[in-house]
Amino acid sequence: MTDVSPPYGGYPKVVSQGWNDDNLFLWMQAAGYSTYYTGKLWNAHTINNYNAPGVKGFNGSDFLLDPFTYNYNAPAMSRNGATPVLYAGNYSTDLISQKARNFLTEAQKHNQPWFLTVAPIAPHAVNVVEESANSRWFGPPVPALRHASLFKDYKIPRGESFNMPIVGAPSWPGQLFPMKSDVLSYHDEFQRLRLRSLVAVDEMVGTLVKQLNDTGDLNNTFIFYTTDNGFHVAQHAMLPGKSCGYGAKCQKSPVCWASLNSQSC
Repeated sequence: MTDVSPPYGGYPKVVSQGWNDDNLFLWMQAAGYSTYYTGKLWNAHTINNYNAPGVKGFNGSDFLLDPFTYNYNAPAMSRNGATPVLYAGNYSTDLISQKARNFLTEAQKHNQPWFLTVAPIAPHAVNVVEESANSRWFGPPVPALRHASLFKDYKIPRGESFNMPIVGAPSWPGQLFPMKSDVLSYHDEFQRLRLRSLVAVDEMVGTLVKQLNDTGDLNNTFIFYTTDNGFHVAQHAMLPGKSCGYGAKCQKSPVCWASLNSQSC
């Protein structure tokens, strides 16, 4: 797998390489666990290939599906391999939170141990495909309406790498110039929207932990947090994204790879 999209990556590649028949969730089931999953699983896991074949390894699942995966207010999902449902008007993170609580309730009814994975999209950028117009557009993440006014005064930390191109960097990073103030203002707002979108995730985590605590299962549960790769927003004069392997403090050297949080080398 060398890309996030077909033909070199994504769900079709997962299937062709045999990973749908040999993965963590199947191993957990073999060890006696009931497994549940809600949210995003694979890139290129779509409303057209969700059952060709169906994803293996779950006692219960409700997957976000492309091309609606990154549409915060109109996600499409397939529950246990059934026909996808478009949840127009539903905020994605809150929908995932509800489904996670339901799966947790189901898991707690049985005696065997369980393994629940919850994968919301926040703070990923909006990535919407308009099939009727044969177009795709990107935009900043969308927070829940109740969080739209938070972090009004937040600004991206103006550290060493902020808006500083990397002298001598190969390819397009070496062709960048410092951005003007209006563009930087947009970057600040972009980062505010990322933070706002994460508040609903915080609420979701709190709700699930409370459910575990209320049912007496919290002290017998391991909770793992995972994350995507680092993200740059104006560091090294780069537009918001995660497509470049430079850490945030490395403008003096073009041979430094990003850490998980894009803040150090």
